[in-house]
Amino acid sequence: MKTTTRLLVCFALGTSLASVRAQEATVASGGIASNTSGTVNYSVGQIVYTTNSESIGSVSQGIQQPYEIFSLGTDDFPNISLKMLVYPNPTISLVNLEIQGLTYNTLEYQLFDIMGKEISNQKISQSETQIPLENLPTATYLLNVSDQTKIIKTFKIIKTN
Repeated sequence: MKTTTRLLVCFALGTSLASVRAQEATVASGGIASNTSGTVNYSVGQIVYTTNSESIGSVSQGIQQPYEIFSLGTDDFPNISLKMLVYPNPTISLVNLEIQGLTYNTLEYQLFDIMGKEISNQKISQSETQIPLENLPTATYLLNVSDQTKIIKTFKIIKTN
């Protein structure tokens, strides 16, 4: 009877331990960082990472990911050779808006905060325009370039300290 009970206990322990999983990463520390822009979970000292790849790109889990800076919108002017640049982005004090291939007499820009509040606007009178940001707080801003009432292009600007 004692032997049967011992075998049953050993069998129960063996089958229950088979379903237990160990921690996949050995980390020194970790936590959650959050602000008004969002939340990020992080770990310090992770020694294992995985990469997931698809035809459009890849992402590595366990590795710090870079910012991707891009312009928003579509090209509604296929017959115009238009080149617009905003640099440096991210920025600390100002951005340069450079426009090539379009006349400036009807162009203007509007700078908005992420909540949609207009911060500044100005007519564009030359191929390169400096837009000051030094008096603005660290945040993400949207810069619209428009031709009278139609928005030609929108840029996402990241202002840092």
